[in-house]
Amino acid sequence: MCINLDRRTDRWQSVTRRFSELGLEVARVSALEGLPTRPGPLSRGEQSLVATNLRILEDAPLDRPLCVFEDDVRFLAERRPLAVVAAVEAELPARWGLLFLGAHLFGRAVRHPQVSPHLVRLVASPRDDHVYLGGTQAVVYHPSAIALIRSIPESVVFAQPWDVFLSRAIVPALRCFLANPAFAFQIEDYSDLVGAWTKRRRFIRANERRILRGVYSRTALGRWFAALTGAAAVQRRAQIDSGVRVPPVP
Repeated sequence: MCINLDRRTDRWQSVTRRFSELGLEVARVSALEGLPTRPGPLSRGEQSLVATNLRILEDAPLDRPLCVFEDDVRFLAERRPLAVVAAVEAELPARWGLLFLGAHLFGRAVRHPQVSPHLVRLVASPRDDHVYLGGTQAVVYHPSAIALIRSIPESVVFAQPWDVFLSRAIVPALRCFLANPAFAFQIEDYSDLVGAWTKRRRFIRANERRILRGVYSRTALGRWFAALTGAAAVQRRAQIDSGVRVPPVP
């Protein structure tokens, strides 16, 4: 699913082309607007994003992971046609919470361990009990995370931006990961969320340098996306949870 404002048809046309280049079929979700303003620190745009994500997760089935994109997502894989993204899915443990396909990690005092060739485990800061993480442009939600989010009162959820909520309430409670190297970032564009042009080029360039020769390919990303969210993945995870030894996805 991909969140898109009805009035930002330009964003939808642009992101649709990026999905098509990678062989992904992604459903559009109309972002909520015009809701009554809640008291608190969030802007109207931030409240809209929180409300839209909550609506998506309230309607989501609990028998498979759900991938949610924002319409400003940009895949670094577009220029790195090498190797296999399916490795990310194959390396996930049977039980997990969130998988960020791209995010900005802050807080140099916190070291996030690389637990497999393509996965970094997100670790909460012992001082603040949450991960310094920004960006929800491409997040995969495991049913365990969806169920946990549904159980949290809305007053708590709307007390901070969506990415901060996930970093404070979900990442410390469940095993959550970041793809390594991260490959889903955001375009520089006018942000309806903050009402200003975004400045993300330095984050994107830093991660492009990390990719070096490249890890992800267009065709492999499509296969991985289908493997992660499709019916076969549901059966595979059920086998893993029941103790059956299952080979990695080819």
